[in-house]
Amino acid sequence: MSGSGLNIAASGLLTQQTAMNVVAENLANATTPGYMRERANLATMSGAAAPGGGAMVTSITLVQNAILAADALAGQSASSQLTAYSTLLNEAQNAFNEPSNTGIASQLSQLWSSFDNVANNPSSIASRSETISYAGQVATSLNEAATQLASLGSQTVLQLQDQTAQVNSLLQQAASLNSSILAATTGGGDSASLSNQLNEVVSQLGKLIDVRVQPQQSGATNLYLGGITLVQGSTVASTLGVSTTGAGATLSATVTASSTSAPISVTSGSVAGLLQGLAQLSGVQGQLNNVASSLAGLLNTAQAGGVYWYPAIAGSAALANPVTVPTGGETLAVSVGGVASTYTIPAGSYTPAQLANEVQVASSGALNASIGSSGAIVISSSNAQDASSLTITGGTALGALGLSTSSATVPAADVLGPPLAFFVNSSTGSTSGIDAANIAVNTSLVNNPLELAAGSSVSNGPLDGSNAQSMAALYNSPAGPDSAYRTLVGNIGTLVQAANQQVTNQSALSSASQAALQSVSGVSVNQETIDMLKYQEAYQAAAKMLATMSSLMQSLLQAA
Repeated sequence: MSGSGLNIAASGLLTQQTAMNVVAENLANATTPGYMRERANLATMSGAAAPGGGAMVTSITLVQNAILAADALAGQSASSQLTAYSTLLNEAQNAFNEPSNTGIASQLSQLWSSFDNVANNPSSIASRSETISYAGQVATSLNEAATQLASLGSQTVLQLQDQTAQVNSLLQQAASLNSSILAATTGGGDSASLSNQLNEVVSQLGKLIDVRVQPQQSGATNLYLGGITLVQGSTVASTLGVSTTGAGATLSATVTASSTSAPISVTSGSVAGLLQGLAQLSGVQGQLNNVASSLAGLLNTAQAGGVYWYPAIAGSAALANPVTVPTGGETLAVSVGGVASTYTIPAGSYTPAQLANEVQVASSGALNASIGSSGAIVISSSNAQDASSLTITGGTALGALGLSTSSATVPAADVLGPPLAFFVNSSTGSTSGIDAANIAVNTSLVNNPLELAAGSSVSNGPLDGSNAQSMAALYNSPAGPDSAYRTLVGNIGTLVQAANQQVTNQSALSSASQAALQSVSGVSVNQETIDMLKYQEAYQAAAKMLATMSSLMQSLLQAA
């Protein structure tokens, strides 16, 4: 009888101590996100013939609700997705800084207004230079916006790679915890704390991907994604990777599974948000390219259809064919911007076109020379700022060239050749393949602003600004860059507003689902404190019983 009493008391001490340890664990993790309350399940000791034969802890389990846990995990995953998506869109919107006095919209407005100034004063180099400068500002802003978007795309890919690496690390942790849980379950140990650790790993996975959880009778938990098994028991069945194609506006990424080497659908979590945002980002870059190509296409077409007037000196008559320059060569003396120079044309027999080329070669490019429609030579300065100051001062080649010192610098139409393209591809120098990343004002036009084709027709004369006026009116073109840019800014603004609102809404839903789960599985400090007091009193009672039984046995032994 005494032995039985001692056993009852000892089992009570051990049972209540275990129960208090569980309560202490709960209290220590009362504020730990995702922690599920542990519960010690007590029962009459196995083998006892009747109640009062002793106590034991049959198991330590988690207090959980599978449905609420799944809802909370899904809500958390959706919040992470929308937050990542919204953040990326907000960063893309920042690349445009609109509305702003320095944004692309304002710069386009300045450009079109400057064409009005050229139209009103087509002979002014300052007005033309200002227009070309404004065009350069627009091109630079487009370049910078394209660079920012491309950089954001590259950073997003790096984030995807980093987050899939985090997923793979968490999968390894889940498999390892499954192994420990299986060992604890098989050996009769406490697997509740391990299960709580696994729940935290699953929670972290849920923030990254839409992981699906399937508990097993063995105590392990299998993990899935889009029909692919990620973790099966203690084995990582598949890991994730990122595959990318294209660049800039064509950059795209997919998540792949190692078990199939094929793209896998990720519909929630921050990985899904980054994928969704990257797709939108490519669309924004495409719209920005439309702005650049529209701007270049309209102005290049208008420039090609106009005429420009450039100060030049024309010969009095058509040149002979061939023109013979005697042995020793002949000289041409000129003054440009007050600087006198003498050039030597080598001896030889030349066609008029060859002779014009020799003038350019002899001057090392300081002079431009061509044969006009009348067959006479036309000479101009290659320096637009000094073009009107060109004078012929002498030389032995005047006769061969059909020039005289009395020749005057007068405006000549398209003297340097057909109008230059306004915008070019900075990578190739051509007008093909122009987009926001490479659009640039033609360097030759920057060097010679008088080549801006302000006029519409040669017959209108050098003071014709009608083509520049037509260029100014392009701001109102339905297919113009202004319209395309307004559409771009409007679209991304709408996307950002919608995404931000979705984040707010989903945050509220996620908080509600977490609160519902916490109401069942969370730790109530008050309740745990009450339980702790209950177990302490039971412990003290067992200790008192043990002391009483010990004293009783001592008395019996002494009496014997």
